[in-house]
Amino acid sequence: MLLSACGSASVQDVAPHGLLDPSQPRTDPTIVITAGGVDPVDSHLNHPVTVTFVNRDAVAHRLESAPEIGNGDCPEMAQVGTIDAAGTGTVTIDRANYICSFHDALQPANLKFKGIIVVH
Repeated sequence: MLLSACGSASVQDVAPHGLLDPSQPRTDPTIVITAGGVDPVDSHLNHPVTVTFVNRDAVAHRLESAPEIGNGDCPEMAQVGTIDAAGTGTVTIDRANYICSFHDALQPANLKFKGIIVVH
């Protein structure tokens, strides 16, 4: 498996044991959704954090927890809900040393719309 630094790998390429490494560079707490997918795929943030999702796609996306990625459930993702085209949504995560995986419930098998939020 490849260890990801900041949003450059697909969700399948990210090794969970390396995600919580405190030396991972921090990213901006904004995740952009386009027809090409989510960017960055993996975000490294300090806690507590509010992450903003910006939908720049022409269609709506409904983001929710993605336990199938292997990091357990992330009930905080219920805060986001459906984001219409040109809309935004937010999630606040108060926990530290926590991995929150998400996918688009409207396209749960589409790897382009899966991502990981790592809160240090």
